[in-house]
Amino acid sequence: MERDPAGHDAEFNRISQSEWDPCLTLFSDANVNQCWGYGSVKWGADNSEHVVLKKGGAVRALAQVAIIRSHLAGIGIAYVTWGPLWKRKDLHGNDSSLRAMLEVLKEEYAHRRKLMLRIRPFGFDEMDGEMRSVLEGAGFLPTKGMFRESKRTILVDLRYPPEDKRRRLSKKCRNSQI
Repeated sequence: MERDPAGHDAEFNRISQSEWDPCLTLFSDANVNQCWGYGSVKWGADNSEHVVLKKGGAVRALAQVAIIRSHLAGIGIAYVTWGPLWKRKDLHGNDSSLRAMLEVLKEEYAHRRKLMLRIRPFGFDEMDGEMRSVLEGAGFLPTKGMFRESKRTILVDLRYPPEDKRRRLSKKCRNSQI
């Protein structure tokens, strides 16, 4: 376990799947790409790692990290897709957890293991402008086309019946025969 100056403790691969999955429900930015099962299938169980950031014993951020190695080229990538998770439902407006997790990820994967660290965050520039500034402040550079609209994922709340979802569309979309 590593501790940063702000009192965050980082744990690497010390959590089980039965502990990880319930932790996802703490975060409003939780998504399928950070689910244990998804990582095991997409990247392989041996290539998925799990980082937990705690403060005062409470989980503050999570990151499922895919490790991709090219033995021919002798390089590797630590890849966080649609993460890290840092938006606790009960702690609004607290970007210190994101800052701390980015530092933990950089230290472990880029500095200690000498892997290229790539983070594809969950969120969009127009919805979460602070996220981009935190990433850039931590030394991350946006890749070309990262915030293009053509790369967007649209989230639809499935709790409502189809007729309610249709009623919320604009008139033009609602009357479309798609």
